[in-house]
Amino acid sequence: MAEELDVAKSDIAALLALAAALMIGVGDVIQQQSAQEVTDKPVGTLALFGRLLHDRRWWAGSLVAAAGFALQAAALGLGSVVLVQALSVTSLLFALLINAKVNNRRISRRQWTWAVLLGAAVAVVVTAGNPQAGHARAPLHAWALVFAVMCPALILCVIGARVLSGSINAALLGLVSGSLWGVFSASTKGVVDELALGIWALLHSRSCTPGRCWGSPRRPGSSRRSGPARLPLHCRR
Repeated sequence: MAEELDVAKSDIAALLALAAALMIGVGDVIQQQSAQEVTDKPVGTLALFGRLLHDRRWWAGSLVAAAGFALQAAALGLGSVVLVQALSVTSLLFALLINAKVNNRRISRRQWTWAVLLGAAVAVVVTAGNPQAGHARAPLHAWALVFAVMCPALILCVIGARVLSGSINAALLGLVSGSLWGVFSASTKGVVDELALGIWALLHSRSCTPGRCWGSPRRPGSSRRSGPARLPLHCRR
């Protein structure tokens, strides 16, 4: 019975993740068009962002993308980070198809090739990657290791993006953005799991030390809906 319930929750999480990917893809297309048409003069990053803040279409795209992120958070409440993030990558495929339709452009053979490879990679991760295994949260030392490795690497990517230009510039900035969204999703997973226990449990867990409460790993298969009484003894005092 428990296994059937887990499968049902995973199926719902997969549908929510795909819906989130679609919304994010639509929002990305709207924001890209706004960024390309908001000015016909070469401007810097900050100047462009300032112009976009006064563009209604950019805000519309932001709202659509925000709805996608809300669906993604809901999916994380039911499924694992691996499952949800793997399916969220399909937002690129949705954006590719929508952008080609909106701008009346044909998708090149090279783009189709990479799109098929991306879809195949997502299928492998979802089917063979065992997305239900592992812990709901990582210990504090694991987060410290992640930041110790990521921070210097992302700083180098930002520096490289300022020095280089063209597609390499975009690729480096995309790498930074994707890496930060990965960290955001992992953090969101922990918050959503605590929200399932109730607002009081979420606030109560913040009073504990990060390594003991927020960073403590849960056993695979442990219930996410357990009440505050299931919190560790040192967090109840």
